[in-house]
Order: sequence, then structure tokens, then C-alpha cells
Amino acid sequence: MIKNCILILVVGLIMLGCGNRQVRQIEQVREDSTEITIKTPYDTVHFKFKWRETDSIPYLFGKPSKDKIAEYQRRFDSLHRTERYGFYDRIGYFRDIPHITAVNDFVTLWFANKTTPYQDDLNMILWRINECYPLNCSTTEIDRYQRFSEQIDSLLSYSLGSQWDANIQAWLATKLHECKVEIYNNRLLDCNNKFKDILVSEHSVWIEYEKALHDVCDKIVVGKHGGSGAPIAYGDFFIESYEQRLISLLDYYFTVGDSNYQPTERHRLIPDKMIHRAYSDFFDELINSDDEDYSVEEKQCALKNDMRFWDKWMAERRKVSAQLPMPLKKVYDNCTNNLKRRKLIQIKSRYWGYGICSSFELDCILKKDCSDEELFSYDYQTRYDALLIK
Repeated sequence: MIKNCILILVVGLIMLGCGNRQVRQIEQVREDSTEITIKTPYDTVHFKFKWRETDSIPYLFGKPSKDKIAEYQRRFDSLHRTERYGFYDRIGYFRDIPHITAVNDFVTLWFANKTTPYQDDLNMILWRINECYPLNCSTTEIDRYQRFSEQIDSLLSYSLGSQWDANIQAWLATKLHECKVEIYNNRLLDCNNKFKDILVSEHSVWIEYEKALHDVCDKIVVGKHGGSGAPIAYGDFFIESYEQRLISLLDYYFTVGDSNYQPTERHRLIPDKMIHRAYSDFFDELINSDDEDYSVEEKQCALKNDMRFWDKWMAERRKVSAQLPMPLKKVYDNCTNNLKRRKLIQIKSRYWGYGICSSFELDCILKKDCSDEELFSYDYQTRYDALLIK
């Protein structure tokens, strides 16, 4: 499970290089700044940090009250004084001091201090992202979403000096994408009072489905001995899950906010029986799996559970669709079809393509932007066998 891998990562950090400790000092460049010290087994870094002037920040989703901002600052300042603060001390890898501080804040919040009562405070997390990389607001929801995505990408844009850095970045990316899903699901619920109850029910079923994917990731994607790159595979797999969730709701959300919005992605209809056939083919092929980490029965059980919760989620979406008026129903159904297309690509590709992949794997699996014709005609075993004899 993901939590177990995080524990392994924390232990790995403690075991990292034990050579002579160096001390570096970043000169103070702003008055009234707070000094932060990052200590690791091999280095100590001192630098100065100061929060931005709140009145100068444009907020994508509305400005919190002054009391709230002060509370958020106090909460993050408390992390700066914890022993676990400082998973990253590599100053040269980051754009500037605010960037390295924000990355350390999130890493410490989610991975190091598990008893923090405000780990899942989305408003505080949203504020911190905006404080690190403020962008001007926009009049349209789709532009706002694109700018929010740019903020998250900006947080994740730093150099990687080791496998450890790549693993931590993978987990950070996963958590930020999970937050994106929760934030936009909440925004959808806030503007859908008439249909709020059925949308809440649909989201709760999606959460059940997402939990079932942990077993799939363990037994089919990563295995018991996933190696040093296992966290990257976990991260890629669950980011894909969160992207699928966003596919299922964003066009509907944009349409609710703007009746003139037109979804740009439309594809041929994906029947449920096509999804079931792909699951069935995958189930049968697991019999010939040469991975001895888990038994065939364990892997088949995980895949069967995946399909069961997927079907439950699709049934819940049909219930929602039946209660929506036109044209919202049409948009919602198109979201479902785009989602099913993405899931079909994933199943037909046998959950390959996550983590560190060989060129053979990348040539074998379906691309996310493949044509409908390629998707419908694709056969994993045929492609696999053809590549083997090249």
C-alpha cells in the first residue's frame, strides 16, 4: 500500500549519506524574514524566508480573510520548526527560496508529520499553492482551471539529483493531483444545489472504486519487490486515476458555470460490454503471468474487484444522468464516455506504462491520444507478439 511505501521512503532518508556534514548559509535578502534551518544526515542549510504581502496577491479562488491567512501562516510556520522539516535541502535545484520552502512545506505536511490535524485542510493547501505561485484571476472557469494546473506544475518543476528525489516528487505530484480532484469536486457541489445529493452519492462510490485500485496497483502494477522506482509507478498509476476522475466531472462543471461552453473532446460510444470484454481478456491472460510476486489467483481477485467497483461507479453515474435535464445530461454522458474511453485504454494496455518503462513497453501500449479506430481494433497480445519478433 502507498502508506507502507511512504514509511520505507522515510527510513531511506535517514539512511542516506552519512559523510561529513556541511553547513551552508543563504544571506538574508529581506527584512523581518524568518530564519529556517534544514538539517539532514549530510547537510545543514540556513536561509531566510518571508511570506508575501497578502494584499499584493491575486487569488484564483477568492481571497481568504486576514484572520484565515494569519492562521494558515502560523500552521505552516509550525512545520518549519519540526524535526522532519527539510526533505529537500538542495537549494540549487529550485528556482528560489519561496519555491524550496513551499515544496518542503507540502512534503512535511503530508509525509513527515502524520499527526498534524490539518493535513487535509483543502482551503489551507489551496492558499499555500497560490501564495507560492500567484497568478492573475480569470473570468472563465476553464482558464482558472488551467492556471491552477500551471501552479501545481510550477511547484513540481525542480531538478532531480537522485532516485530519492524522483520518488518524493512522485508522491508530491500524487497528493497535489488528489487535492485537485477534491477541490473541483467541491466546487461542482457548491454550484449544483439542485443535484447536490446525487452528485455526493456518485463521488462516494468513486472513492470506493479508487480504494479498490490500491490492490490492483500492489498486485498487478508494482508487485512485492517493485524496486527503487516503485513509488514512481504508484504515483503515475494514481495520477492516472485522478485524471480519469477529472475527465468525469470537469466538462460538466464548466457547462454549469457557462451555458455557452462546448466540450472539445468527443469520441465514439464505448459500450459497457466492450469494457467487460477487455477485463475478461486481461483476466484470462493473467493465468500466463510469469511474475511470482503474487499468485495468479491473487492478481485475478484484485482485477475482479476492480471491475466490480468500476461497474458500481458506472451504475451510479447512470442514476445521475437519468435525473439531469438537457443539455446537462448530454454533457454529463459525454464525460462518462470520455472516461470509459480512458479506462478502456488502460485495461487494454494491461496496466503497463507506469513508472520507469522500457521502450518495448511504450511501443506496446496504447497512447492516451490514440484514435478511436486504433483503440477499437487494438489487441494487446497481437501487438506484444509482433514486437517480440522484430
